[in-house]
Amino acid sequence: MRDRNQSTKPYQLRRPAVAFRLYDQDSQLVNLRAYLNRHKIVLVFFDAQRSLMDNKAMKLLHEKRQQLTTADYQVFGISTALPQHNRAAVADHFPFPLLSDPTASQPGSVHRIWGCLREPDSRNSEASTVPSVFVIDRRGAVNWEGKYPLPIPLTDDFAQRLLDGEFD
Repeated sequence: MRDRNQSTKPYQLRRPAVAFRLYDQDSQLVNLRAYLNRHKIVLVFFDAQRSLMDNKAMKLLHEKRQQLTTADYQVFGISTALPQHNRAAVADHFPFPLLSDPTASQPGSVHRIWGCLREPDSRNSEASTVPSVFVIDRRGAVNWEGKYPLPIPLTDDFAQRLLDGEFD
């Protein structure tokens, strides 16, 4: 897909979010459709090769987890790791489901549909995740640019801006 920089343009085009079903770290099937039109949702695509708390978005959201729950946000982390690898990465309780998209390089994968797949450079390398954050409003809509949902710019005050309703 594309390796894109997060846009700082104002949000203009909103479309329904693309629903998906993935397994979480406990091997439970999570259907995004069950959350659409009921909750505000944050999707964080992260690199499974690095520590979860090395991901800036996950760290910021983790710090504000209580306020996010109170504000009715549902946060999902998404990586190419298998459920058991996500489970091992969060041996202690982690407040957000970590979803597995191990077939990210296949057509129709969640990574491809959301534009978060970095294609391999050569035959010897693997596809990887383009770290990205998306906010889906309570109506189930997300910002779009071209044929992909548009990730939001990640700043140090991202979680507070989220709680302040900037992305609603």
